[in-house]
Amino acid sequence: MRNYGIDYPVVLDNEHRTWYAFANRFWPAKYLIDQDGYLRYKRFGEGHYDETEAAIQTLLHEGEPDHDPARRATAPAR
Repeated sequence: MRNYGIDYPVVLDNEHRTWYAFANRFWPAKYLIDQDGYLRYKRFGEGHYDETEAAIQTLLHEGEPDHDPARRATAPAR
């Protein structure tokens, strides 16, 4: 990753353990897990970038100190 200037986290799944744990059959596949470890969003294939970004933002805001958990928004799991 250093050779290509990639300085963000990259997941390697050489033995496909994550792939099999989610019973994945699609590529690409996006899974968002909340801070409590619950699967809150999944999307298969390309596209729907705005929807995925909105789900990411929802989960990030849930981690803010002034967030009201009673108003917890659930991103659609598809």
